[in-house]
Amino acid sequence: MRGAFQPRHARQMMWEAVVFAQRHGALNLLVDSREMKPTQGLLLEMIGLPGIAAELGFPQSGQAAVVHQPCPQKPEVFRVLESLYRNASVSVRFFSDLERASNWIDLSRQVHCGV
Repeated sequence: MRGAFQPRHARQMMWEAVVFAQRHGALNLLVDSREMKPTQGLLLEMIGLPGIAAELGFPQSGQAAVVHQPCPQKPEVFRVLESLYRNASVSVRFFSDLERASNWIDLSRQVHCGV
């Protein structure tokens, strides 16, 4: 993913990731969004994504590692999002380092998703 990341892209990204996982029988996804530039309103939009992932049928046994640009000003935002995903029974972690994200997910069942 590249370029400006508008709030409407967050829902589209979640839908595409869930469809991709279902189509390929993937339980683990690695989403690389390091080249995206967040816009205002994006974080508010992302708060609703855990519920959408659950509604769309993201497998409860699945995991998604999302690699993002480093955000030294607000790193706690990603911890809050992870908590919201956990509350929706969806295992998603956010990383600013691709290697750490890859190590977190089960590499034997990894499918790279360049949504």
